[in-house]
Amino acid sequence: MFESTILEAPIILVFYGIVLAMIFADLLAGVRKAKAAGKYISSKGLRRTVDKVCRYYNMMLLFTLVDIVLIVSVQHYNDTCGGTLPMFPIFTLIATLLAAMMEGRSIYESLDRKTRAAAEDAAGVVAYLIKHRDDIDTIMDEVGKASRKDRPRKGRREERKERADG
Repeated sequence: MFESTILEAPIILVFYGIVLAMIFADLLAGVRKAKAAGKYISSKGLRRTVDKVCRYYNMMLLFTLVDIVLIVSVQHYNDTCGGTLPMFPIFTLIATLLAAMMEGRSIYESLDRKTRAAAEDAAGVVAYLIKHRDDIDTIMDEVGKASRKDRPRKGRREERKERADG
């Protein structure tokens, strides 16, 4: 009866791994920012990270228990009534997305102004690519414009030297 229910366990473990990876990415971003600012890195901050792991995993465990009840119920319905309802840990996925968004926001906040601007540019590029995914010519035109715009300009001295050499 529970063979297909057990197949959901690796998916749930992946979700928990994603949250843990995001927490550690936030920790690394915070440590890097503290080092750049010349601040002392204490165990107090690391304790906050452990506390964060506990809080996120408590939330996710609650959502996972709801998913388990739903998956077992759906499995029972499918077995007894011949139904074909899908079984997926949707609430654990929602908890993972919420935690990942919070950690992503925290990582974004720890970036310096220059890196934050680059992240916003990258997000704009991704949004543009999603919007125009069917029109490859428009995308290639925009890539060409961006690469010409980002090319470093030559100084007056270098321009004069090229004219004298050429």
